[in-house]
Order: sequence, then C-alpha cells, then structure tokens
Amino acid sequence: RVSTTTVTPRVGMQQKTSPDTSRSAQSEAKSEAHSRNDLQERRLALKIVLDVSHVLIDHQGALFVEVNADAIKAIVKAAMISGVVPLVDSSCSLLEKVLEASPPAKTDVSEAICKDVASNLSKCLKGAEKVGVYASLKILTIFQKAHPRVVSLHLSELENIHSSLSDGVRPLPRSQTESQSVAAAKSRTTEKEKLETKVDCDCLCMCMSLLSSCLQAHAESKKKFFKNLFNVIEKCNNVAVLIEVVKLISKWVEIQPGSEADYFSVKEKSQLLLRTSVFERLSVPEASELQTACLMIVYRIFGGEGEEKKRTELMSKLERYFMLGLRSSDLDTRRKFLSMFGETVLASSTNHIEYIILHQEWQPVRDSFWIEQATELLLLEVSKGSLKLETGLPSFPAVAQSESEKIMTTMLLESSNPADLNAMLMKSLRSLVQVNPSIAHQTWIQLFPRAWEKLEEPALSNVARGLGQLLAKE
Repeated sequence: RVSTTTVTPRVGMQQKTSPDTSRSAQSEAKSEAHSRNDLQERRLALKIVLDVSHVLIDHQGALFVEVNADAIKAIVKAAMISGVVPLVDSSCSLLEKVLEASPPAKTDVSEAICKDVASNLSKCLKGAEKVGVYASLKILTIFQKAHPRVVSLHLSELENIHSSLSDGVRPLPRSQTESQSVAAAKSRTTEKEKLETKVDCDCLCMCMSLLSSCLQAHAESKKKFFKNLFNVIEKCNNVAVLIEVVKLISKWVEIQPGSEADYFSVKEKSQLLLRTSVFERLSVPEASELQTACLMIVYRIFGGEGEEKKRTELMSKLERYFMLGLRSSDLDTRRKFLSMFGETVLASSTNHIEYIILHQEWQPVRDSFWIEQATELLLLEVSKGSLKLETGLPSFPAVAQSESEKIMTTMLLESSNPADLNAMLMKSLRSLVQVNPSIAHQTWIQLFPRAWEKLEEPALSNVARGLGQLLAKE
C-alpha cells in the first residue's frame, strides 16, 4: 500500500514528497500555464479585432459605427481591463474615430457608445490597476472635447489620483550607468520599471490637464490643485512631467487679461512661474530644455516677442526671474535676455556702469558669480565703441605666434568691415565670460576703471556712494 503521508526527514536526509502532492503541483502548474496561454490568446484576438476595426472605420466611416455599435462598446470595455497599454491606446484611437465619424445629425449612436463606456470609468479610476487608471484617464481626455460634463463628474477621483501620483514620479531607470553584466541581468526588471514609470507619468500629465479644465467651474478645487502642482514642481525630477507642467503654466499666464478663460489672479500667475525657478538646480540631462522653456515664458511676458504678448501686470513680480535668464546655460536664450537687458539700460537716463551699481538688484543671482553678467553688460558698450578694451587679456590662453598670425589673417580677410570684426570678437568674448570666471574677472578689472573714468559729476558721486553700499552688502 502506497503511503499518502510525508515522511519527516532526519538530519542529512532529503524530504520525500508523496505522489499525490507531486501530481497536485503538476496539475496547478499546467493550470497556470493554460491560463497564461488563454490570456495571451484573448489579448491577441483583441488586437486583431482592433486592427480590423481601424481599417473598416477608415473606409466606411459612420456606416461602420451604426452597424457595429454594440461590438465597439465590447471592444473598448475589453481593452480597458486588458492590462495592456498598446491595446488601450488602440481602443482609444478607435473611440476618437467613432466620434469623428458620427455626423452632427446622427450623434445618438456615438453618444450611446460614449455613455456605455463612461459607465465603467468610475470603477477603473478607483481601482488599483495602473493600466486601468491609464485607460480611464485617456478616455476622459477624449471626452474632454466632445462631452466635457463627463470630466466634472469624476472630479473627486481625479483629485485623488493627482494627490497620489504627484509625489511618486521619478526619472526612468538608466541602465547605462551599470556594467553590461549587471544591466543584462536586470534587463527584464528595468523594462518593467520603465513601462510602469511611463504609465505613471502619462497618468499624471493627463490628470493635470483634465483637472485644469475644471478649475473655472469648480473654484474650490483650485487650492488643492495648486498644492499638488507645487508638490510636483518641487519634488518631481521627471522632465516629461515637468514639461507638461510648463505648458500648462504658459497657457495660464500668457492668456489675454480679462478674457473668459483668464481665471487666475496676477498673484497666482506670478507664484506659478516663480516656483519653476527650482528647475535651474536640476541635474538631469534634459534639464536645459526645461529651463529654456520656462525662461522663454518670462521673455515673452517682458515683450521679447512683441507687444501683444507683453504682460505688464506681471513684469514687476518677475524681475528676479528675468535675472536668471542672464546666466542661462543656453547661449541663444542668454543673448536674448542680455539684448533686452541692454535695451532697458539704454532706455534709462544712466550709462551702463551707473545702472550696474545703482539700479540693478543682483540679489536673484547672489548664489553665482554675478560679475559675469555685469561684465557682459559692459561688453555691450565695447561692441558699440563707447568703451575701449585693451588687447591681449592676461587670461587668454597662449597661442603659438604662427597660429596667431594665421587666425588674425583669416579673420581680417573674412570681414572687410572693422566694426563687424569687433562685434564678432565681442560676441565670442561675451560667451567666454559666462563659462570662464577667470576671464570674467580679468575683463571686469580692465573695463571697470575705463567706465569709471567716463563718469562726470553728479554721476561719479552717486556711483561712489552706491559702490560703498554694494560692498557693504557683500
């Protein structure tokens, strides 16, 4: 008789498993494998149905929608709970085509489809399945244009999702920093993490966009939205999410004052922009793109792209942010701000050195060597010929005599106009001033005495008094 009990092993002996237990384990393994295969087959079938549906609706349009309304409902519902992002994306694309294909006179079919799909949104939004939440948010984004009332019905769920995601998004894992063997061992995990992180990012971006569309009609939600948004700005370092934040802020602060969509106060707009100044401290590779996007909003507010985009009500509150543009790591952006800064100085009744010492507040750039920006401003005078700069700066690297002659000869041949040559040299020197503190220091030492000599009373006494106050601050 075969025993069905498990023999307790002694020390040093292997545990024996009964045949019944072994058969049960094998049966469970086969059942799990069968379930996995069945799930894969159903997902594959859904993908095929979606692909065929796209082809048919592209060719038949509204006719396809009318004949297959029930099938479309079932397809979209199945994709929502499939747990597969590509299937969700494909079904949402099909839903968009359904709304576009329905003529205005026959919207009852498409509205019935949307109503049926919307009935499952609340359950998915409250669920723990990330892809289900992603699917619901994507469908709400589609409804945002055609059926905006549906979005406001799920305001509380959106606020909860925004709160939970605003503190948790991080950059995509970078396996390049690991050795090849370690990266290969973690490749599957890393790909899974990347997919989860991307889904989180997409969900957060869609959630912010959906909530922003409800703020005008639901003023009580604005405070909570701002709190979560500030949390994202200060703690999230995923550039994809932050770029979406910058796009939203740009839309809010650059809107024409007094228009129907202008439901943010001047204080709120300035707070939103000033919060983004923390992006300057980001060390991720894509940070420069993000910083430039923020600075260009400020540039437009100050009239850099025309008077129609200028927002005078915000300028006084954003002067500190404007100064950050003078030390931007992006060369074109820095030159735009410097050019505007120089025009501001020319518009005043003082010359450049008076403006630097007496009028300009350098506090916003106190954590950097602000002499770089001050020197660059004085170099604008050199470019115009109102201030002279000695040749052969001590901080310039030594160049072999023969090479030096070749360079100068080439420059003289390429520029027949001495003024063009001078402007070209000053443009290069202004770039060097920003990347080499030693050159900035030496250039300032040469330019400041010459600018001082050009001063006359009472400007000389005023600058001397202002210089004393400035040194006392330091």
